[in-house]
Amino acid sequence: MTYLRIGLRILTPCMMALPLLAQTRIGGGACNSASLNGNYAVSITGRQVTAAGTFTNIFQATGFANFDGLSKFTLTAAADTLLSVGAPLTWSGTYSVQANCAGVANVTSGGSATLNLVVYNQGSDLLVTGSDPTYYYTGSGNTQPATCSTALLSGSYAYNGTGYGTTGTAVNGVANGAGLLQFDGQGKVTANVTMWSGATASNLVTASGSYSVSSNCLGSATLTDSKANNYVMGLSVTSGNATATTDLMATFAQASKFTIDGSAHTVTADTCSASFLSGTYSLNLGGRAISAAGSFAGSYQGNGMATFDGQGNVTMTGTNNTNQAAGKAFTYSGTYNLPSNCSGTMTFAGASPANFNLVVWSSGKQFNIIGADASYVYSGGGGIARPVACAAPERTNCGWASMRFTPWP
Repeated sequence: MTYLRIGLRILTPCMMALPLLAQTRIGGGACNSASLNGNYAVSITGRQVTAAGTFTNIFQATGFANFDGLSKFTLTAAADTLLSVGAPLTWSGTYSVQANCAGVANVTSGGSATLNLVVYNQGSDLLVTGSDPTYYYTGSGNTQPATCSTALLSGSYAYNGTGYGTTGTAVNGVANGAGLLQFDGQGKVTANVTMWSGATASNLVTASGSYSVSSNCLGSATLTDSKANNYVMGLSVTSGNATATTDLMATFAQASKFTIDGSAHTVTADTCSASFLSGTYSLNLGGRAISAAGSFAGSYQGNGMATFDGQGNVTMTGTNNTNQAAGKAFTYSGTYNLPSNCSGTMTFAGASPANFNLVVWSSGKQFNIIGADASYVYSGGGGIARPVACAAPERTNCGWASMRFTPWP
C-alpha cells in the first residue's frame, strides 16, 4: 500500500508574527462548491511503486483546471510518463466542496480517478491527492490571471523541480533541476538548468528554443542544446505572489532521459550578490535515493532554518527523518556564492560533503536549492527572514510549522 507522507511540526504562538510562514487556516464553515470557480493552474505528480519499492510508472503534469462553481470541472494538461513527454491529457467530471473546505472530485471522462481536495486562501488555492488504477497522485492548484499571452512571460525566472531519470521504459534514478529560464516576451526562451542525479552526477543543461502561451494560460516550449538534444516544457501561468508578478508551474523533460516537475518564479530586476541573503530563513529539505534498477533506496525529509551572513557563509540547522532514523538533529556549515544573475552555489564540507545549486528570487526573500551528498539527491528551499522574536534564546517558543507535499517514491 502506498501512503501520502505529510511532515508536520507544532505551530506555536510566536508564529502569529509570521503570516507568510504560518499555515493558512481552513474550515470554519466558510466553503462550498462555489469556492472553486474559474481557472486554476495545476501541477500533479503520480507514481506507481511495487510493494518491494520498485517504480513501475511515473506521471508528471502541468495544466489548468476549470471549475464551474457548481459541480462540474475539466482539467487540461500536458503529461510526462515513462512512455511519452508532453502528451495531451483531458479529464472531466464532477466535484463538491464541504463547509470545512475539504472536497472531492471524480474523474468520469478521460480517466477514472478519485481526487481529494483541500481549498484554502479564500478559494484561490487548493491541494490535491488521490488515485486511479495506475497512479497515486499529489498536487496543487493556484488561480490564474484573467487572460494570458506569450508576451506575459518576459524576463528571468528562477526554476526548481524534482523528478526522475528514465530509460523510456523504466525509472533509473533521481533527477532534480534548478536554474534560470529567460523569456523574451516574443516567443524565444533560453534555459540554463543544472541537473542533479547523484552525488557527483551534475550536468548543466543550456538550451534555447521557442515557447507560446495561449489565452487560457496553458503553454509549452521546445528547446535544443548544442549537441542537438531536444527538451520539452509544459507551462501553466499562475497569478504569482502579487498582481505585478507572474509565476509558472512547469515540467521539463527529455525523452528517455529525465522528467521533472517544478515551479518558476519571477526574478526581480535587482542585481544579486551575497548580501541578498542575510539573516535567518525557514528551510525545508527533501532527499531521495533511487537505484539504477528503479528501486527506492533512501528518503530524507528535514525542516529547520538557514542562516546567511550576507558575506558568503551559511549554516543550516533543524531536524530530519530518514529511512534509517527519525527526529535526528542536523547542523551543516558551509559557504555560498551568489552571482549577479541570482543563480549560484552552496558547498558544505565535513564528514558528509554536499554541493548545492542555489537560485534566489523575490528580492532575496526566497531561495531554492538542489544538490546531493553521498546518500541523497536533495531539493528544497526557504523563505522570508524570521523576525527577531524567533531568534535565540526565544527559539524554544517559536516552533516552525510546515506541511509539505512532495514528489516521493
